[in-house]
Amino acid sequence: MNFKEWFYSASHRAKYTNDTPAYLAAQEAWEAAHEACAKVCEAQDHYERDDPRSGYSMKSACAEAIRARGNHEA
Repeated sequence: MNFKEWFYSASHRAKYTNDTPAYLAAQEAWEAAHEACAKVCEAQDHYERDDPRSGYSMKSACAEAIRARGNHEA
C-alpha cells in the first residue's frame, strides 16, 4: 500500500486534495516513518546473510525495500 492508497482508504479524508495542508502533513509523516524504519534496519549489526565478497548486504536490501515502499506512488 502506498501513501495515497492509505490516505484515501478512510472516507473522512476524501475531502482533502493532494495540495491541502492535511494531506501534505500526513504525507510528510508517512515518509518520515518509512525513513526511520530504514535507518533502524541499516543500524542492525546482526544480519547473518551479509556477504562481503559479493557486496550483498541484508541491511542495505532491507533499507532500500522500506524506502521504496514508502516512496512509491501509484
